[in-house]
Amino acid sequence: MIQEVLQTYNHKMVHTVTKFTPVDAMKPGNLAQVKFNLEVRAKKQRTYPDLEVGDYVRVFYQKDKLDKERHSNWMPNKERVKEIKETMDQQKLYLLDNVRLPNAFIRRDLLKVNPPTAAEALARAEEDDRTHGGRPFGTTRPKAKPKAKPKAKPKARPIGRRLVV
Repeated sequence: MIQEVLQTYNHKMVHTVTKFTPVDAMKPGNLAQVKFNLEVRAKKQRTYPDLEVGDYVRVFYQKDKLDKERHSNWMPNKERVKEIKETMDQQKLYLLDNVRLPNAFIRRDLLKVNPPTAAEALARAEEDDRTHGGRPFGTTRPKAKPKAKPKAKPKARPIGRRLVV
């Protein structure tokens, strides 16, 4: 029974995204067309609202293997967009008003949200005061001690018929 179902699925069912059956999609001659169909479909389904300077966003957080699924994929803090830059290939990069996140982000890594409420802003301000806005404060990195060279092993020298180490 299962063999019949698998046979039907793999040889007769044409997928709407790839426009091929699974067996036909795996053929080397069709790989380019399958990839093209996947890319066209992916771009049509993702639309993002435009971001402007001053909008608030949350940043995407790539989970680790051991992170729980119940935790959000988005960082909890709401950040403000400080600057928008365009690259040579017309892709927009977004800089956030946060010293903890100095890198530029692409649009897919940002989720547009409403501005923080007064309570959220107060909690964020208290956290920044406690952690000095993510900057090191009054601390210097201790100088590393030079590593001692390991002692060389004494060479084995023969005494009579035995080796002495």
